[in-house]
Amino acid sequence: MILFQKEQSSTKKQTALLIDIGIICIVFGIMFDRSILYLLAAFILAFGLLTILFNRFVGTKLVMDADKGVFQMRPGDQIEIPLTFENHSKIPIQNGWFTFATNATVKEQNFKQTKGVDDLTITSLPLSIPGTSKVVVTCAFKAERRGVTKISHLYYTFPNMFSFENITLQLHTLPATELVVYPEAKSVHGLEKIMTHYYGNNRAPISPFEDLSENIGTRNYVMSDSLQSVHWKASAKMQQLQTKTFERKWDMSWTIVINTEEFSRIGNAYISKKLEDYLSVATQLCYTATQQGLPFELHINIESAGSVGYMKTSKGEGKIHLKRLLNLLARVKSSDRLYSFRKLLHQLNKQIHQHRTIIYIGEVNVHDLSYLHAWKKKGTQVFAIQDTEDLYWIKRL
Repeated sequence: MILFQKEQSSTKKQTALLIDIGIICIVFGIMFDRSILYLLAAFILAFGLLTILFNRFVGTKLVMDADKGVFQMRPGDQIEIPLTFENHSKIPIQNGWFTFATNATVKEQNFKQTKGVDDLTITSLPLSIPGTSKVVVTCAFKAERRGVTKISHLYYTFPNMFSFENITLQLHTLPATELVVYPEAKSVHGLEKIMTHYYGNNRAPISPFEDLSENIGTRNYVMSDSLQSVHWKASAKMQQLQTKTFERKWDMSWTIVINTEEFSRIGNAYISKKLEDYLSVATQLCYTATQQGLPFELHINIESAGSVGYMKTSKGEGKIHLKRLLNLLARVKSSDRLYSFRKLLHQLNKQIHQHRTIIYIGEVNVHDLSYLHAWKKKGTQVFAIQDTEDLYWIKRL
């Protein structure tokens, strides 16, 4: 639960004026011996006192709560998040308006919205909260585009019952609610043709490579087997020569590299206008790798805190790893700082033996080809995403 805090208002000036008028009425009542002036002064002073008390205590025990956590969505998805308001005071709050802001990543479906500053959208909803009661309001958010947003700029404004001004409460502590919209996947033709044939750590029913450290059983000896592969204990037990069988493995992992860098005519680097397309293609690659049970990792030349200096993930597989990568892709912004793609390639080159299949997304610059050709000579398969208008396919370099 988060406690609302009251903003400063000019109600004090109004109550001070009422008190001054009440005192003047008393003075004139004494001077002219008019009892009606005493009654008027009593009414004005009582009204001023009620105004002070209402302004001081209303909303001081109002708290709000929202579902905590990170909510993942795809473009077009809709999610409902309840907002709970609890008034622990006996003073009711009537005819108020609660407002909050989100960015253009999502759109609220149930209430009125207006355009705010920058990329923000303000959602306004009518809200009355009786004394010592709880009110739950359900907001429906529809994912509009890739990105991340939080519910921010939360205000509750309602009229002062004893004046012509409004009272505004604000939540200075934001609810721990975050909406993450994943990129929309773009279809890429030819992904099913990517095959790798290198020794690695992934089990495979058919592979020319065996892991001699993982003995999984025995089979009958044939003339082509070497004596070193004979399992003597099993042979003695079976009264027939038995050959050790080992786990067959190869490296089927993908290394997805995104180059978001473009250069102007005078050589200045900036983030490509095709950033959204690149991230959508990378999303499709992540989905495909997960469906095929392949390990994959991601490298993007966007600055990030850490020893490496740019956005990257470790190699992994499965749905949990997929969510981790999609979450990273959702957080990339066009306003982020670029990391030199040349430096990124240099970092990859240090451990190129760990990257047997590289899929390149983005512009292939002439200066980068030296790395790509050198990797091919060392046995690494290098693929690049090609595009024509809105059609994408993969090509071996």
